[in-house]
Amino acid sequence: AGAVSGGTAVTLLAPFNDVDGGGGTITISGSVSAPALAITSPNDIAVGVLTATTSITLTAGTDGTGSIIDLNGTALNLTAPDIALVAATGIGTSLDPIEIDAVRFAAQTTSGGIFVTDLAGGLRIDTVAAIVGVSVLGPSALPNGQIVVTAHSPLTVAADVTGVGVPVTLSAGEDHDAP
Repeated sequence: AGAVSGGTAVTLLAPFNDVDGGGGTITISGSVSAPALAITSPNDIAVGVLTATTSITLTAGTDGTGSIIDLNGTALNLTAPDIALVAATGIGTSLDPIEIDAVRFAAQTTSGGIFVTDLAGGLRIDTVAAIVGVSVLGPSALPNGQIVVTAHSPLTVAADVTGVGVPVTLSAGEDHDAP
């Protein structure tokens, strides 16, 4: 696991329409830091530690299947003032949410669920990188078909949080493990 850093921005793109037709999965088991990070994959994005001074935008599943997956257990995954997560089939899991440290946050998935824990507090669900609020766009089966956003207090909802037929849990407390 190595480290990558960039002076202005780092953009990672997995191969689209590659020779074997398998698309691409991006796995970041080390750390990446830059003022702005944009990562796009036709399949999954598996993240270790990403840090940006302005924004992080992750887009998984541009070919219709792909999730954003946590590679480092309960440790912090994403740190930036603005974080936008988009996936075709889910963001984090009920057993292993994506851990963030953000000021403004937005997420969208077509199916599956959204499982995010803000470890720092002061999280605002808002519009980031043209993604409005937090939403599951299509029906999903439990237990993964849920929206669960947990944060240290305060948690501010400034944009819609919607799920098509999925439960929504937003919780804020002094201890993110027991709000």
